[in-house]
Amino acid sequence: MRRATSDLEMGPSSRTIRNTEISLITDITNVIVAEPPSWFFRHDEGLNHLDVRLSLATANFNRGAFGTSLSHIESIVLEVDTSATFSADTATVLGRQAMAAKLEELHDLLTLP
Repeated sequence: MRRATSDLEMGPSSRTIRNTEISLITDITNVIVAEPPSWFFRHDEGLNHLDVRLSLATANFNRGAFGTSLSHIESIVLEVDTSATFSADTATVLGRQAMAAKLEELHDLLTLP
């Protein structure tokens, strides 16, 4: 039996469930990020609020919420280097490509030992 490889093949009900799950995860994560980073992950001391923000930025980018993704990217960039800035036009392919490249760059930066 062949598995669905796209949202179109999965049908509208599967997309609704998937979007609902993504929205729920995003809502929960937004609550975590909204609080000052006075908490920590006991299971992995290497994780922090920047990792959570990067996960949010990536999830929002993947679901097409480019403005929200850009906000998280800008927050990470500013916190990593207070003199750095990042902006992209979320309505254009070039802007989205720049965001994708920045997400990869931030992932590589935050996963360094």
